[in-house]
Amino acid sequence: AMKEIHEAIGTENFENSQKKEEFRMDKESIKNLLEKVKLLATTSKECWKQLKDKIKQT
Repeated sequence: AMKEIHEAIGTENFENSQKKEEFRMDKESIKNLLEKVKLLATTSKECWKQLKDKIKQT
């Protein structure tokens, strides 16, 4: 998951607090991340719906 987050929004707004997979983000970065998560959820829901519709057609 951290790799996907890194690819989606980069690391320039992150501070690695203990050289672990624990990050601190400013409010704007959190907002941007949540917008991307919302978009991913919406997109995956639409894709799933389209797949189900295609399966029903066959």
